[in-house]
Amino acid sequence: MATVLAAKAFQNFGAGMDRKALDSSLKALHEEMESVSKKKRRASWKANSLRNELDMEFNLDDKEQIPLWRYNLDQYDLYRIEEANKFDGVADTYAASLEQLSRIQDALKLEQIEVEAEKVGFQNAFRTVVSMNAGTAVPQPQQNLPQAACLPPSITEEVDDEEITANTLLSSAAEVVLTARREAKGAGSVPDRYQERLETAVAAFIDVIGDLPLRKYLPIHMQQFATVMAEVPRNRSKYPEFKGLSLKQIVEKNRKRKSPLPCLGVTTIQGSVSEVLNLWGRATAGVDGAKDLKAYRITMPSAAAKSTVREGLPIANLNTWIAGAAEQKPREAHKRWLPLVGMLTGMRLGEIVWLQVSDLVEQSGHTIIDLRLPLVINRKEVERRLKTETSPRIVALPPALIKAGFVDYVRNVRKRGFVFSAFHTADDPADAASKQMKNWMVKLGIHERQRQTFHSLRHNAKHWYAYHFGERISDRQLGHAPSNIGGKYGFQVLQPEEIERISEMPTPRGLDLSPFIS
Repeated sequence: MATVLAAKAFQNFGAGMDRKALDSSLKALHEEMESVSKKKRRASWKANSLRNELDMEFNLDDKEQIPLWRYNLDQYDLYRIEEANKFDGVADTYAASLEQLSRIQDALKLEQIEVEAEKVGFQNAFRTVVSMNAGTAVPQPQQNLPQAACLPPSITEEVDDEEITANTLLSSAAEVVLTARREAKGAGSVPDRYQERLETAVAAFIDVIGDLPLRKYLPIHMQQFATVMAEVPRNRSKYPEFKGLSLKQIVEKNRKRKSPLPCLGVTTIQGSVSEVLNLWGRATAGVDGAKDLKAYRITMPSAAAKSTVREGLPIANLNTWIAGAAEQKPREAHKRWLPLVGMLTGMRLGEIVWLQVSDLVEQSGHTIIDLRLPLVINRKEVERRLKTETSPRIVALPPALIKAGFVDYVRNVRKRGFVFSAFHTADDPADAASKQMKNWMVKLGIHERQRQTFHSLRHNAKHWYAYHFGERISDRQLGHAPSNIGGKYGFQVLQPEEIERISEMPTPRGLDLSPFIS
């Protein structure tokens, strides 16, 4: 493009260019340089954005030294690598064009005394530029060329609305990144948890620091953000007194309370900071003038609540819960089965609540739960919303759960929809179930805030499955990502021989299921 532009200008010199035509060419050349520069930044941003995603997923500390064949990359990952390389090449091409355009502009801007001197000076500059393109034929001057043809149509291209510069507001830049990620996930997909965390974190950052042009953000702002977040109360949305207030105003109001509410913990604050930095890296990739916000090492504020270590429930507490569940009346069947399904399969509460009768299928002579199936709501298939990419899986049923009567209960559900339909009268079924389970545990005296909760049952199940079958089977049963690259090889879901082993799993030591089995 730069060579064509130079050729047209050179041809106009041959026809006799006056000062007005020269000024017009300089203006058009400047616009072309701006357009090429933005395209270069956009290509660099896309390349870096793709690589950042791969870095987060595969922890590639040094892509130049670690061969990619060591990683279990699927076809989509290889496609992203190829796309990143392609955008790198595009950025390099635009960089070369910018250099050539700059040389031409410098030649045109020379203070000339007369047009003939301009002509000679520009001819030399043009030949120098064109000589940089090996194999490119140098166009010859043409006489009587219309001035309308002096510049190619490409210089009038409109600027891309998604272009990010140092003057772009963070909210706008973030929306470009988040929209690109949503489009990459597919139009029919539901928002994933990571997308929600990104949106929540950047909204909080803008709330605390302000919505500024990218060039105005400083590394110290990350410390200021963390300091404010350390005094933000947990579950603030549940308190009407905080409605409509900014985070700083909420902090001030909570300080004035007679009994200030507990604040966010270290893990939550670290997660918010990490999400902001991840989004910042994608939004500012290839943007000149944007600072590296990771350059500041954050000190965790003393006001932040210490992280709570969640663990499994003691056997005595499990037996108390089992006895209480067995006493539930038929109309309280959802309370009867939720604890037992959670502790014996390791499924998350949100996964259990959204179970449908059709999810229980037969495979190789065994009844399993297939979380890979879509939900059917109002006769339409809806994508099942799960927490992580490894959550769509097969869940094998241990014999204790079958003997307790869970499979028989599901087969006898009258409406062939949700297994636990009692929760689906609420706007948020999983949240309704969580609150009911918490209140029940408190009543039974087996609840300890954050440490001993319904989710603790996954810790119990993880321990039992890992003890009997090893990490590989326990990871696939509970939907955990493998801890190393080798664990990603093989099949991603439980295979018939593994389901067979789980079907023979002994009842965990000390667990008293007699209230159900008898």
